Amino acid sequence: MPFCLFISCNLQKKLKAMRRSGNKGELAANQCESLLEVIQRKGPMANEVFSKRTKNGEYRINNCVKYDLGHGYRLVTIKNGRSLFVPYIGTHDEIDMWLDRHRYDEFDADNPGYVSSKMVVTPNHSSERPNEAGQVDTLLEDPYEEQLLAKIDDNILKNIFPGLFQKQQN
Repeated sequence: MPFCLFISCNLQKKLKAMRRSGNKGELAANQCESLLEVIQRKGPMANEVFSKRTKNGEYRINNCVKYDLGHGYRLVTIKNGRSLFVPYIGTHDEIDMWLDRHRYDEFDADNPGYVSSKMVVTPNHSSERPNEAGQVDTLLEDPYEEQLLAKIDDNILKNIFPGLFQKQQN
């Protein structure tokens, strides 16, 4: 499905400043660029991207995801419909302050502060199922749940719910 990626115009300036700040900043800037490249090629749910998410998530802005770039640096993305915005990169403390200041911002495609690029995302897991009339409905599911469901097989379910599988065999 077509997907638009919107990158903040200030992101390149911030990456350049991080590179000048020293070795740790340069490593984080390189990590950010490689992460954005994978998002453009494979989409935001690719394993390489998904594994970089921070453990605690983000609650101040809806559909906001933070990525750990290492050495105390983070990248913020915000999903709005079929658009993914990349508004800010910085240290953990800078990200925290940015999120507090921008929690009520609206992220839409008409914002002149972002540069857009088209990308094509091919989902790994189809969430389409035929309904009673034979038409296909797209189920809106949590991407994290979809990622987990893709990794579950019968052996895992048998270990978790042994009583249910014993009753089926009888």
